Amino acid sequence: MSKRVLYVMDPFDHVDPQGDTTLALMWESQKRGYESFFCGIHQLGLEGANGYALCRPLAFQSTPQTRVEFEWLAEETLLFFDDFDFIWMRKDPPVNQAFITATFILDRHDPKKTLVLNNPTSMRIANEKLWAHFASDLYPRTIVSADAKQLLNAAKEMEQVVLKPIDAAGGYGIFVFSHEDKNLKSAIEVLTQRGTTPIIAQEYVKEINKGDKRVLLLGGECLGALKRLPGATDHRANLHVGGNAALTQVDERDKEIAARLKPHLEELGLHFVGFDVIGDRLTEVNVTSPTGIREINGLENRQGNSLLESLIWDYAERLKK
Repeated sequence: MSKRVLYVMDPFDHVDPQGDTTLALMWESQKRGYESFFCGIHQLGLEGANGYALCRPLAFQSTPQTRVEFEWLAEETLLFFDDFDFIWMRKDPPVNQAFITATFILDRHDPKKTLVLNNPTSMRIANEKLWAHFASDLYPRTIVSADAKQLLNAAKEMEQVVLKPIDAAGGYGIFVFSHEDKNLKSAIEVLTQRGTTPIIAQEYVKEINKGDKRVLLLGGECLGALKRLPGATDHRANLHVGGNAALTQVDERDKEIAARLKPHLEELGLHFVGFDVIGDRLTEVNVTSPTGIREINGLENRQGNSLLESLIWDYAERLKK
């Protein structure tokens, strides 16, 4: 029987051909002889207790670079989750109701037949901005609230504050304010939707002007790291909003953070994740669709079996045995 892998992801015209991690994973699985199938989260469904995908098989014609060159090998077809050896849940946030529903559907597979990465149940548990606060000493001072008075008081104590929505990603909706800024109260009103939606108020870490670091973990161990430098016109270092990638190394602080996270990640079946660090402070743990492997490959001149996608697939195949 042929080997099959399903990728649940955004449409190809929504991804960066040069930087998208999922494309690298797809190219690697094709090299290993897997049949690759594509679907979006709206193409997942249930028939009784059995999850399925309305999906299409495809093949890349070359390594995805400046464009994604592929061909559909057949029309859309219905395949049950247990028809696949692996399912990669790689849909980018926001983690909205459609995303949550998709994870409930993805729960409906037989783990003896199909490995879903990352565990869909655990994706609902491990909110990327809130989950790891069991290790709150790793973070900058953080307040989560919908109450304007509490948020304003926290901002005054912090002097400079970062406001973030809880369910967004890629730097979307992040603002930095001095506690004296006359726009602060209005921003809190908008972000909390007039006090009905909790947001994050986090103490500003001045080292952001030197960039932040994305550290990738595989099985709780450090796989590689990427420095992200903010552009000249934005305080955010996210690559999605114009940040620049730079070479860096995993250091002892990164290993310390990884060691704190590892037992919790292993317990939840969160195998491939990334965490973000500013200075020596943890700010986020990405469990939905961590990215950065292609930038690291390029900056470190990785080739062949040392490519990160190859190491990730080696790990996934060991888990399946």
